[in-house]
Amino acid sequence: MSFHHVCGTTAADAEDCKFSLAFDHDESNPVYELPNDRKVNDGAVASVTEWLHEDVKLPLIDQGDRLKYLGEFDSVNGLVNLDNVVMHTRQR
Repeated sequence: MSFHHVCGTTAADAEDCKFSLAFDHDESNPVYELPNDRKVNDGAVASVTEWLHEDVKLPLIDQGDRLKYLGEFDSVNGLVNLDNVVMHTRQR
């Protein structure tokens, strides 16, 4: 799975943003969490001019499984944005 994202805050004292991916049946055990060094939690997200790109290797997904995008952010001074979400396989 690959995607572009911006996750961060517009104020230095705002609550840090969080982004993760989890299966619908097990939200408490994410299969991916966006690392802190890929977030803009210093209040400078408004100056971001280029979205970051992630390429995430997911565990085996069974037919019928649902993957959830989970974002937490300060509703006044934060944001989580995703774009160009692509599911793909590396198998031949």
